[in-house]
Amino acid sequence: MTVLRDKVILLTGAGGGLGIEMVSQFLQEGSLLVLSDHPSVALTERIKSIKQQASTAGRILGIISMDLSDSEGCLRLWEACQSIHPSLDILVNNAGIALLGPHHLIPSEKWEKLMQINLLSPMRLTQLVVPHMIQRRSGHIVNISSVAGQVGPPNLASYAASKFGLRGFGEALSEELLPHDVFVTQIYPFFTRTPILDSQRFGGIDVQVPDNGPIYEPAFVIRELIQGIKKNQLHVFPGAIPKAIVTTYRFFPSLVPYLSRLSMKRINKPSPRK
Repeated sequence: MTVLRDKVILLTGAGGGLGIEMVSQFLQEGSLLVLSDHPSVALTERIKSIKQQASTAGRILGIISMDLSDSEGCLRLWEACQSIHPSLDILVNNAGIALLGPHHLIPSEKWEKLMQINLLSPMRLTQLVVPHMIQRRSGHIVNISSVAGQVGPPNLASYAASKFGLRGFGEALSEELLPHDVFVTQIYPFFTRTPILDSQRFGGIDVQVPDNGPIYEPAFVIRELIQGIKKNQLHVFPGAIPKAIVTTYRFFPSLVPYLSRLSMKRINKPSPRK
């Protein structure tokens, strides 16, 4: 079991929809947080109301504005985190972006930046953090993946590639670190009500999640994640839909892409011509 009280957690992408919810729930667990997000995100303002909650048992140790789209940013984040607290117990790789549209219509600099943030920054930060965890024989790496890391939906090719890569990275990493009592937890959410649904679109693609459609709330997803971390669970599938997708793909692999196409037709509507 992993205990979260008094554990020092570095959380990237802390200003996003899942990030803000993690701040709230980790504080309720009594964790000590070092928060990071892109300099364009007004992170201090976004977490102000959370810090004012009288019932929170944890503390925010520091806030770091950092661009993680290159190796220098990752190194600077790690150095800044060490200056705030010399010992890190948990790294949560949450920072991520999405791009919607046919892959051939998305500028290469856009999807290459996505791969840097979604996949390479978790790998870089993990490489910096893990030696210290191995030395202490204690630690936890948490990766925020997606159902798109299990099944590749159309118009999300680069996003799916990053999340597939993150899944493989975490699975291999888990086997490497288990002998050192360092654990890995990865979560695979379905559509969740966060700003990532409003990501940049190309080729006239517009995501319209129906009001009565299948969509999860961030609070539920993060509750499931925290339970998975406490249990040292490698894979967390929050809700019936992610579980059903993974189970169906395991036994009927050709059926899931067909259902995915039907689902994406429902939510991907061409933008009206002006």
